[in-house]
Amino acid sequence: AIADLGIPQVVIIWRPVAAATGELSNAEINFVSDSLEYFAENAIPVLSLFADEEIGIDFFASGDHYNAAGREYITLKLANFLQITLS
Repeated sequence: AIADLGIPQVVIIWRPVAAATGELSNAEINFVSDSLEYFAENAIPVLSLFADEEIGIDFFASGDHYNAAGREYITLKLANFLQITLS
């Protein structure tokens, strides 16, 4: 449906709080690795924030939800990514 509308597809992989605290499971790491491989093979642009070490525990509010500082940081990253990817 996205392609039919002429809208480019972009995938965002978020950094969970477990990554910021160093408590990731092997399943999470493998899932992201497999996902990145699939998207690369299918030429789907990905903004992966999963390993972005700039996103620390101070960017989270509750659970995996970002606070205002985290949202601002991610919005800037996304805007830059879209500008580069869609131009």
